[in-house]
Amino acid sequence: ITATGGTIDIRDTNALTATATASGPLTINSGGALTTGGALSGTNVALTGTGGISLGHNVTATGTLGLTSTNTAINQTAGTVAATAGATTASAGTGNITLNQATNDFQSITATGGTIDIRDTNALTATATASGPLTINSGGGVDHGWSALWDERGVDGHGRHQPGSQ
Repeated sequence: ITATGGTIDIRDTNALTATATASGPLTINSGGALTTGGALSGTNVALTGTGGISLGHNVTATGTLGLTSTNTAINQTAGTVAATAGATTASAGTGNITLNQATNDFQSITATGGTIDIRDTNALTATATASGPLTINSGGGVDHGWSALWDERGVDGHGRHQPGSQ
């Protein structure tokens, strides 16, 4: 599906491939996997893929960004994810979260999942709950607040986890 408009709210009970440009909020809910077929943008962007989310194009939120799956992966294969004016939340249950393109730019991110791998082009405020390995890389410093577990690893100045640190 391709959509352009003010407020966009798309709901599908099946898997969905979407491209959308909203001048207001953008909400896309897929009962299966949600895949980008092109760029997605809006003020507050909320993407839900019960069967996972696959981001292969730019995703831009001028406000908040929410990425939600049900115990399945949130995976970025290409493009830039930018949410520079609002908080980003990525929740994958037990699924992995991979948002690791070098050009990503988050103001802050809260991530909950299995293995988590996040990359940001500059300084980043991050909170994460990972049941597997957790990697956060930034082009600047990382201000972190770990809310639960992290597979026996801590964070160095670049956000990479080091065994035995807290």
